[in-house]
Amino acid sequence: GMSNFLQWRVKFFHTMRTKLQRQLSKETPGFKFSHGRPSGMYWYPPGAVREWHSNYLDLIGNTKEKKTGNEKIYASQTWRMYFIRTVRDEEFDGLLQNLGVGGISADVDDHSAMHIIPGEDEGITLDVLQKAGARPLTKEEKQRQWKDEFAEEYSNSTFAGEEVVDSGEEGTLNRNSVWRLPDQNGYVTFFRLPKLFHCIVSEEVHRYSLGFAFSDDEVQALLKLAKVDFDVYGEGYGIGTDEL
Repeated sequence: GMSNFLQWRVKFFHTMRTKLQRQLSKETPGFKFSHGRPSGMYWYPPGAVREWHSNYLDLIGNTKEKKTGNEKIYASQTWRMYFIRTVRDEEFDGLLQNLGVGGISADVDDHSAMHIIPGEDEGITLDVLQKAGARPLTKEEKQRQWKDEFAEEYSNSTFAGEEVVDSGEEGTLNRNSVWRLPDQNGYVTFFRLPKLFHCIVSEEVHRYSLGFAFSDDEVQALLKLAKVDFDVYGEGYGIGTDEL
C-alpha cells in the first residue's frame, strides 16, 4: 500500500541516521549505523502464511550469482527486526462464525505468529525459547498444519497419519519440533540468521510487519536503548521478543 516505496525507504534510511542515531548514541557513545536498513513491509491477511525458510540466501555471498562487491555488507546484517501490528477483521470473523468455528473474540494477540524449528542453531535453547514467550504447538494448532477451514481437502499418503514431532519431554528440547512465538500487537521481534528455520502464520487477523536488517553492533545498541539486558555477542544469541 505504498505509492512510492523507494522514496519511503530513502526517507526512513535518512531518519535512522539522524533522529534514531542521536538517541542511540546517548546510551552507546560514538554509535553510528553502518549498513542497517529497512528490509521490507509485509501484510498477511487472515488465513495467510509465509512458507518455511531460513533467509540463508539473504546473506549475499551464499549465492552463486555474480559478485557485486557488497557481499561483506550483506553478510554483516545477520539480524532481522520486525515491528508487528495486528488488526481483527469483522467480515472474516463473521465467516468463521458461519463455519461454526468457536472461540472467536475481539482479542488481536496470539492469532498470528512466527513458527520456528530450533534445528542446528545452538543459540536456540529451551531457556531462550521460554524467555521469548515461545511455546509448543497446541493439539489444535498441530492439526491446523494439515487442514484449514478455507482450504480444499488435502491428503498425501506420505504424511497420512503422521504425527507432528513433539517438543520434547519436560525440561528437554527436541530440536526438530515446531515452536510458536505468538504475535503481540505493538511488539518487536528480533532473530538471527541464517540457521533459524521459520514461517509466518496469520490465522484470524491482518498482520502488518515492518522489517529491518541489522548487524550485531546495531542490535546491541537498540537493545541497550530499550533497556533490554541481552548480549548479542554471547553464546545465548537466538530470538527474543520485547515490547517497544
